[in-house]
Amino acid sequence: MASSGSSGADFAAATPIEQRFISRAEGERLLFGAAADLARQQGLLQADNPALFEQSRIGQSSYALVNEQHKVLARIPLEAARKRLRQRVRIARRVLRGPLRKLPAVAKQGQSGFTVNQLRLMDEEPRALAWAIGSAEAFPDRGSRLEHGLITAGLLCLCVVPGLWYGGVRIKQRRLYKEELKSLVSRWRSKGRPDPPDSFFRLYALTRR
Repeated sequence: MASSGSSGADFAAATPIEQRFISRAEGERLLFGAAADLARQQGLLQADNPALFEQSRIGQSSYALVNEQHKVLARIPLEAARKRLRQRVRIARRVLRGPLRKLPAVAKQGQSGFTVNQLRLMDEEPRALAWAIGSAEAFPDRGSRLEHGLITAGLLCLCVVPGLWYGGVRIKQRRLYKEELKSLVSRWRSKGRPDPPDSFFRLYALTRR
């Protein structure tokens, strides 16, 4: 577990997680995943030199990501990590609501919320994404199709050239997303096709807004 010099109350204040849904240990791991996301985006974490959850530390205002040699690789502001954790919740809902709607009606009967049995009926891609998001693993994010569609339409209305340029950028981004998603599925398979932890189904309830 990530170590911390602060009290349990400090931790509760540092995270956006409702303690009635998940344990402190689960919350710390989820926050670690969010901080690691930001560090990767900033080029501070590399695949051959990862931060370890067990070594990393939560402070009063930042999350110190530490590697196996006890070297601090990055310090991520807690507020930024909390924001990224909320983004993870939104991404989970975005990538899983569609596959959930496609499940046969019998798979939804008698269910209170999203369940592991429903997840196991989905294709490998949403299952791998659910595992990665819920287990503090790296995962690709394609972004909101609606948002990008509105941006493209708006740019085309203003001027054809910027709109076409942005459309080309989005095509490249979608191609990269598919490659990264394929890599994630392979990684998920190599680990035995695991389910997300139980906390995923409580914290990432698809019925919450």
